[in-house]
Amino acid sequence: IPENFTVGASVLSVHATDIDMLDPLEYMIDASVPFGIDQWSGSIVLAESLDFDFGPRSFVFNVTVFDGDFNTTSLVVIDVTDVNDNAPVFQTPSSSISVSSSLPSGSVLVDVDATDVENTTVTYSIRTSSAGTRFVIDSRSGQISTNESLSDLIGGSTYALVVEATDSGTPPLSSLLELTFLITATEPFSFTTAGAAGFLEQGVGMPTPDSFLTRMSLFVGPSIQ
Repeated sequence: IPENFTVGASVLSVHATDIDMLDPLEYMIDASVPFGIDQWSGSIVLAESLDFDFGPRSFVFNVTVFDGDFNTTSLVVIDVTDVNDNAPVFQTPSSSISVSSSLPSGSVLVDVDATDVENTTVTYSIRTSSAGTRFVIDSRSGQISTNESLSDLIGGSTYALVVEATDSGTPPLSSLLELTFLITATEPFSFTTAGAAGFLEQGVGMPTPDSFLTRMSLFVGPSIQ
């Protein structure tokens, strides 16, 4: 039976005959198992929920039938089958990540990781993004990187990204993780001059093309930006 079998539902019925037919037959289970039995009909029902991943996957027990004087037993084996009932669990917590606006396209920002107790393959995708297509995720590794330059983003701005991890079970189940990226501005080093003064210096002698020496000198004063 599947692990999500409904509690209280009938699993199977055992039936015995007695040639004497003097007293009604009474059925009972002689083991501690998550099943019950109707003492008069022999119908075996599920009494407790099952869990393939963390509980027993097979139950073996005897059903005893009693006619008032004599009894006999029948061996019952019930196997539990797996159902995809556990979504992937993110090992990476929701967090805020600082990202420099000077990072080039293709820069790795963070790796997210999700595990699945069903041992199915987990794939990753971006469910929603307030940054458009600026960030991408590797569907197999969960690695998030820049998809284009961030140089036009304003320092101090934030962008929310919702990542989805989906297992390969039937039906597929998924979980969500929210990340926030804080853009930090990195300004290139630069300076300017407040002004410059130049002068021409003439050489000694007649102002001929050969004797006339021209030199341009700059005086750079302090400045405040």
